[in-house]
Amino acid sequence: MEAVICHPLDTIKVRMQLAKNVSKGSSASANLSFVGVGLKIIRKESPLALYKGLGAVTAGIVPKMAIRFTTFQFYKDLMIDKDGTPWKLNNLW
Repeated sequence: MEAVICHPLDTIKVRMQLAKNVSKGSSASANLSFVGVGLKIIRKESPLALYKGLGAVTAGIVPKMAIRFTTFQFYKDLMIDKDGTPWKLNNLW
C-alpha cells in the first residue's frame, strides 16, 4: 500500500529532477511546481502514467518486507537473555 500511495509522488519528483536538465528558456521548464508537473503528466499521458515503474518498485519491496517480517521474531529472540530480560544495550536502539 505504501508503494501504491507514494509512487505518484516519486514519479513527479523524478520528472522535476529531469526537467532541471532542460534549458531555462524552454517552455518545458516553465511550470516546475509539484502540482503543475503532476497535472502535466495526467494531461499529456494519463493518470496511470503516475504509476510508471511501480512494478519494479513492488518487485523490490515484496522480498524486502518478506525478509523483514519472517526474521523479526528470530532477531527479537536473540536480544533477550535466558530469563527473558532484554539486553541493556537494547535501550540504545
